[in-house]
Amino acid sequence: VLSQPERFGFTKDRVVAIYEKYGERLGFEGFAREEILREAIRGGWIRVRRYAGRREVVSINVPSLSPEIKGVLSRFAARLTKGFEVMGPSGLSEHSKDYPDARVNITDPEGNLLLATTLQSLAEGNFENPEEG
Repeated sequence: VLSQPERFGFTKDRVVAIYEKYGERLGFEGFAREEILREAIRGGWIRVRRYAGRREVVSINVPSLSPEIKGVLSRFAARLTKGFEVMGPSGLSEHSKDYPDARVNITDPEGNLLLATTLQSLAEGNFENPEEG
């Protein structure tokens, strides 16, 4: 967002103003960054993060779980489960297909949990919480 703010619906001046509002230096990972990310997600962007550890977790922030976004997420998860190289926690190359059971948490821009599932379930187009059946 900082290097190409227009791509995300911002101007450079708007980004700077948000950082100034919080008294943070440009690029600092604090309140300003969180506000900018929330605003970008509300504007239609999807943010995906992978946390490697004892158990793989994928965090996805979406503006909503509309049918269009469900389709995007399902295609994305299907591609991941088919496999391509990703950077592993050790810094070595791994294959994403090795993580079909990775936990996936999908949240809205405010951080509210919308869905907790697995990568494989998303790839299959299943958008029900497993515990809800």
